[in-house]
Amino acid sequence: MKERNRLGGTAALSLVLSFLVGSMAPAQAQQSPDAWNFTVTPYAWLMGVSGSVTAKGQTVDINAGITDLFAKTDTLVALMANMEARREKWAFGLDFIFTQMTASAGIAAQRNPVPWLNFSVNAGANVKSTMMVLEGTAGYELVKPAPTTSIEGLIGVRYWHAITDMSFGFNATGTIRTPEDVGLFTRSIGVAGDSTGSMDWADPIFGLRLRHELAPHHRVQVRGDIGGFGVGSQFTWQTLAAYSYEFSSGTTAYSAVLGYRALGVNYSAGWGNDARSLDLVLHGPILGLSIKW
Repeated sequence: MKERNRLGGTAALSLVLSFLVGSMAPAQAQQSPDAWNFTVTPYAWLMGVSGSVTAKGQTVDINAGITDLFAKTDTLVALMANMEARREKWAFGLDFIFTQMTASAGIAAQRNPVPWLNFSVNAGANVKSTMMVLEGTAGYELVKPAPTTSIEGLIGVRYWHAITDMSFGFNATGTIRTPEDVGLFTRSIGVAGDSTGSMDWADPIFGLRLRHELAPHHRVQVRGDIGGFGVGSQFTWQTLAAYSYEFSSGTTAYSAVLGYRALGVNYSAGWGNDARSLDLVLHGPILGLSIKW
């Protein structure tokens, strides 16, 4: 009981510090094949971000790796959890991601901040972004080409909630031409911020997952899905490759997880000055702990 409490505390700490990835590691305790098995996987997603955000017609381009996010963000909060229930050929998963980031101008730049000016502009933007993603899936084993290999079909819904606040500033350099002289000038100009407001939508998703046991206690899985199709976003996609090593087995099994995940979305709403959009790819390595009973 003392050992279980210690590991439970470790899992809780990982949950606070990390991003979670859906349906991760299939640690396999020795149980009846027709019994329900449950898996919880907290983990850290060392995430980079690339793409653009538009609020009220103003677009900010974002391009940041994991080192940029840690070095150039004022605040970075992430909470996530993943759960899976499995019985015979069926698997039901629930994946939760919450992140809040306040980024300085080093990783965000406004696109075409003053198109009506005819001189060069060096622009920057500050961005505060809050995002929650909740995903529910149902999977069914379609084929088992080998005793240690299975391929599952997935269907589900991915719900998004996103709010982005942006403020802009730039330095402009231009030339003034008069009958007497030609001169240069520079100006630092601040521009009021805009917000996307609350953007909420749900995407249907369809995918496949390959699960394979390389050797006793060594397992891999590869997953891919696509969705959106104009129902919520224009398009969303995800890829995941993960390796797990089961280092403790029995009634409760524990596995260390290492992998890579990428999640993309292209969503837009409104027109003209009311246009709001997210066109982002979140990507990076994952580290986690899978607990199965």
